[in-house]
Amino acid sequence: MQMAIAEKGLLVLDGYAPGKPGHAAHDNTENAIYNALEDIIWIKNYDFPKISNMLGKVKMTVTQIDAGQQHNVVPGTCHFVVDIRVNDLNQNMEVFD
Repeated sequence: MQMAIAEKGLLVLDGYAPGKPGHAAHDNTENAIYNALEDIIWIKNYDFPKISNMLGKVKMTVTQIDAGQQHNVVPGTCHFVVDIRVNDLNQNMEVFD
């Protein structure tokens, strides 16, 4: 067993992607789920420039997603949660900004 000498910080964000509610059979270019996907893909692919020798990269992971109530209704909003593990080179507000 080895003693832990460091631990990443935690920042949890609630993301909301807007859309325009409507019936699934109609044309709708503002699907909140599709809009959220753009944000989620960005979160998945973004790398913070400061990499710690001790703790590595800042890690962002989308852990929850919630949208829609019925199979035939395009939701007006999509909520998702982002778990962010911050290293010793980044402050929570800096990562948030």
